[in-house]
Amino acid sequence: MSGKKWILLVAGSKGWENYQHQANVCCLYQIIKQHGIPDEQIVVMMYDDIANNKENPTNGSIISVLDDTNVHLGVPKDYTGEDVTRDNFLAALQGDDSTGRKVIKSGANDNIYIYMCGLGTVGTFQFPEQSLSNADFIGAINNMSQTAKFSKMVIFMSSSFSASVFEGLSNSVNGKILQENHN
Repeated sequence: MSGKKWILLVAGSKGWENYQHQANVCCLYQIIKQHGIPDEQIVVMMYDDIANNKENPTNGSIISVLDDTNVHLGVPKDYTGEDVTRDNFLAALQGDDSTGRKVIKSGANDNIYIYMCGLGTVGTFQFPEQSLSNADFIGAINNMSQTAKFSKMVIFMSSSFSASVFEGLSNSVNGKILQENHN
């Protein structure tokens, strides 16, 4: 397979009650690293308020339910806290380095995997302070398709109403994207 593999991992929520979202991102990061994807091609967005949360019985750690390892170790902190926003997500995805942080610099032969875990409403994926509308997300994907920013894209979104975020996705793009939605 020619081209690079780019990864965008997003936990869209914050707070102890949403522990699983950031834990999932950290677990997935560890799996991806084991498969040889370099950090330069992985962008991580997570509020990062779980490991050192006062309610955490294993202070400084996020523990995997699979094997009790600390999956927080070594995870890049590309976008944390107030930088976990809709606008930064769209910029990172489309390679817009106006954020001053790591972004996906993909080209026509590259493959992109996006994992988004968090909360949603009909037609939106929620970030801590704002929501990503399906129009904005689909607009970004269409723009990337038209400007040859990827060969294939896989989007895995785990949130309520996630299927509605993809309503209206163009058929011309749909053949290049594998979607998996969990409602």
